[in-house]
Amino acid sequence: MNGDQVKKQQAIFGEKIRGTRGYHLESFRWSYLRRVFAELEIPGKGEYLDVGCGALGHLVIEATRRGQKATGLDISQKLVSKARGFAQKELGDNHQYRFVIGRAEKLPFPDKSFTKVSAIAILEHVEDDEKAITEMARVLRPGGRVFLTVPNSFQRIWPPFRWYYRRVDKEMGHLRHYEAKDLQRRIERYGFKLIGLHYTGHLPKVIQYFITLLFPPFAKSRLWWKLEEMDFKMAKNSSGLHFDLVAERKQ
Repeated sequence: MNGDQVKKQQAIFGEKIRGTRGYHLESFRWSYLRRVFAELEIPGKGEYLDVGCGALGHLVIEATRRGQKATGLDISQKLVSKARGFAQKELGDNHQYRFVIGRAEKLPFPDKSFTKVSAIAILEHVEDDEKAITEMARVLRPGGRVFLTVPNSFQRIWPPFRWYYRRVDKEMGHLRHYEAKDLQRRIERYGFKLIGLHYTGHLPKVIQYFITLLFPPFAKSRLWWKLEEMDFKMAKNSSGLHFDLVAERKQ
């Protein structure tokens, strides 16, 4: 990621940090957390790395709370400081976690440092995503797993949703979308084997999102979780807005 892209991302997410007043996990964060932890087998042996942990640092905090040694990495000093502050309040003197400033393309860790790595909505922000993939492969031990979430290719997304996602791309500084089979081939070049591929963000999820936007308390309702369940059941439908790719580092 060059200097201009780093500054752009720091500005975008630095602005979003202003709305982060306290440590609180909305329903969508709980839902994603459960999927990540199930796929990466958290808690478990070794250490977990969340690339792009953000201001909340919730994946690191909740992994640590469950007994997993965990590290969060982000490019912004402000985001890392915020996440560290939340961790200290939530976990007290627990020494099983750490937050580090760094870039996905140059992870500041030795080879084979981790058994689990997640990068949720990160690769689309990184200018040299190939380098980021090689770095995640480098720091993972053989047998370790990676969980990636990226935007689906526009060719796959249901046409009525494309206009909205183009707006999201502009607002969030996305550089690209991904074709699942292409990303699978790329990670396999670096010693990974595919474990799971799940599409998310289908019509039930879009309905859920816009209702919540108009009526925030809806996110606490049973119907919210029912729509979430419907979206999960469509995981093989390739028209979703995003997809999760889970892979294991070969022995």
